[in-house]
Amino acid sequence: MWKLGIHHGFNYTPVQEGPTANSDCPCIKTGERQWYSRGGVILCIILLSNALAASVSFLLLRREQVSAAFVCAGDVQPATQWMSEVDQSLHSSKFLPWIASPTQYSADTADLGDSVDDAWKDLGVYYKLLLLPAQYADAYNISAGKHWLVTPEDNQDAPYAGFPVNIEALHHVGDSNLDSRACSLRYQHRNLHCINFLRQGLYYNYDFYRSNPSYFFSEGSEREIRDHLAHCVDALRQLVMCWSDTDVLPLLRPTLPTDKPRITDFSRVKRCRNFESLRIWSEKRQWAGAANVAPKHGN
Repeated sequence: MWKLGIHHGFNYTPVQEGPTANSDCPCIKTGERQWYSRGGVILCIILLSNALAASVSFLLLRREQVSAAFVCAGDVQPATQWMSEVDQSLHSSKFLPWIASPTQYSADTADLGDSVDDAWKDLGVYYKLLLLPAQYADAYNISAGKHWLVTPEDNQDAPYAGFPVNIEALHHVGDSNLDSRACSLRYQHRNLHCINFLRQGLYYNYDFYRSNPSYFFSEGSEREIRDHLAHCVDALRQLVMCWSDTDVLPLLRPTLPTDKPRITDFSRVKRCRNFESLRIWSEKRQWAGAANVAPKHGN
């Protein structure tokens, strides 16, 4: 079972790309033998040539327009070798419906205590930084002039020259404890970390995490906590706006004819990436030189 928190026990079905056996081809239909006149063949060649020329022109224009210094979320594909073991295929996943009771990821700490955060820990929100090999930096728009680069010569924990990075989907917050320069670097990121941090900041969880020294949430002033929460709100807002999901959510038919439709059907099947494959890959590649930011309670 993938730990997506979407629908437990649901079988993820790989999404088939491309035309199916029953799809119709605009030029040649399966099982039918068609004959074309010489004029029709010439016309088809001309149309295909024009379409190809237009496509090439568009791609060249786009290449000029997109600067190497500006990369939107989702534009960068995983570096071929570094992430070759991560399953990049799309799968069908059914989301949870509207429910009146919380899940293990959203339960009140007054009821479940530390076990709620343990569920988030299992998702990888507290994983250490990874070390991106320097040869793949360009693929991720990373440069030594702007970003932190470590080498075996200046860091005994660096097996090779690379950039300490977080995986966008996991992203945690933590201070590196390597040297004076690293100690001043605080990694504030988004996605799962930010969702979990916002959960910890909910009014019914706030006191539990604020008073518990094993959590990062207990550190800093009230102003710093509010600024961090605000950062997470804006980070997630930008991410949602960046992706701009164009799927639709219909309303469920009322049980009684006299009732008005008011409940949104959130239990929809969507195409998703293999999160568990990414999580396992990230877990195995945590950098030994990075700080351990996982809560200290339990195991």
